[in-house]
Amino acid sequence: MKEDQRTWIARRTKCGDDADCIGKLYRDRLSTLNGADPAHRFSGVYEVKDIGYFALFPIGNRYLVNIQTADPREGRWECELAGEAESSGDDLEIKIEGSVFQARLQDTKMLVVSNTESVSKAASQFCGLNGTFAFSYHRVRPNL
Repeated sequence: MKEDQRTWIARRTKCGDDADCIGKLYRDRLSTLNGADPAHRFSGVYEVKDIGYFALFPIGNRYLVNIQTADPREGRWECELAGEAESSGDDLEIKIEGSVFQARLQDTKMLVVSNTESVSKAASQFCGLNGTFAFSYHRVRPNL
């Protein structure tokens, strides 16, 4: 992640005082981070209201993943996962500390983690009793 940031900062520095160059770099970077760039279409933050979020940050041809969910009513369980993912078509293969499971980009606005055996196994490792992160997450676009 730091290398990715350093590379972007070096490109920005090369712009000098050229406002058009700097503006284009910022627009391109925002497009990459929020999933508007087709090469990084999974990028961004997705949420399930009052339950949690699923964040994907692009690093080369893969993504850093952070998932946090919690019981919305009584707080009996919470999940916190961090790892990496690789995309193939509309699917992501997510790897977190020996667990591997799938997510699917249903459209540009929704990322679905189905309640499969591999998701249940990961949830038993990273969530409290009966916790889960198997939800349909809706993309949150930053207010710019």
